[in-house]
Amino acid sequence: MVALWIVASLPIGFILWPSVVLSLPLMAPTFIAFIFELRQQKYMTRSIGFLNAVAILPTLISLWEGGHLVSHSVNLLFDAESWAFVFAGAGAGYVIFVASEWIVAAYYRATAKDRLKKIAIQQQSLTELWGEEVITPAAAQIIADTQAVLAQEEAEHEEQKAT
Repeated sequence: MVALWIVASLPIGFILWPSVVLSLPLMAPTFIAFIFELRQQKYMTRSIGFLNAVAILPTLISLWEGGHLVSHSVNLLFDAESWAFVFAGAGAGYVIFVASEWIVAAYYRATAKDRLKKIAIQQQSLTELWGEEVITPAAAQIIADTQAVLAQEEAEHEEQKAT
């Protein structure tokens, strides 16, 4: 399958050679992200790569408007504005990558706290219904620790709201 893609891309590469000459160097941030990312899924590479590709579009449009010549693509490679777009796009992709990890972690932290609160309420209602003898000492300690943590977080939240 990869060989088929390579064979199919060769004629297209020759036809669009000025675009290839321009695009390959401008996609350098994506290639660097691919090389240095250790994750199997390559989320950072995707994030940087998609926005890097979008950032190349104004330069490619300028190339096509200027006649789609190799000499024009080389001139665009030495244009600071082209590189500014590329690095801005790659930087935005990296910011999205970092921020999305933080946002997802905050979401999971909030839902875990909510689940802990619900479980603590259920445990308390079961204790009230069946009595203390249904809870082992270890489970009672876990309940007490959970309630203490939740109470502390609630107090910190109220303190932050007050300031």
